[in-house]
Amino acid sequence: MYEVIIGLGSNLGNRFDNIHSTILEIKKISNLKKISNLYETESWGYIDSKYLNCALMIETNLKPKQLLEKFIKIELKYGRNRTKIDKYEARIIDIDILLIKGHKINTQYLIVPHPRISIRKFVLTTLLDIIPNWVHEIENITIEKLYENCKDISKVNYYGKLSIHCS
Repeated sequence: MYEVIIGLGSNLGNRFDNIHSTILEIKKISNLKKISNLYETESWGYIDSKYLNCALMIETNLKPKQLLEKFIKIELKYGRNRTKIDKYEARIIDIDILLIKGHKINTQYLIVPHPRISIRKFVLTTLLDIIPNWVHEIENITIEKLYENCKDISKVNYYGKLSIHCS
């Protein structure tokens, strides 16, 4: 069983519905344990509309590569076309595997922990809601400490809560 932390983001269309629907899809393939609050943030790396972001904790028997493949299918279902891998662009939905408890992965398709967690305040803010004491597998400090050390000065505004049942 894998304990996985996922980041979700949307800045196209009905952002709230995009995230809500995506979580329901993720719930079909995993055991949803926690959901962070929703936060609204500026786009990272380019000027565009504002993003809604949140983080999830799930448990799954799917291996990381299988899980990534499922997430790509969910993104495609909602209209995300990954034409520019690892480029900054507007997104209907973005699903990122951020952390997997006790695992480090570095392949062509997946890097875990996600390499930009510690420099993105919006990611750390969502993680503070659900896993403040999680020790980052590479940095070897807690999420709370990563947040305190983060030099990102972008604004992260509370947006609301999702009412989806966690197990």
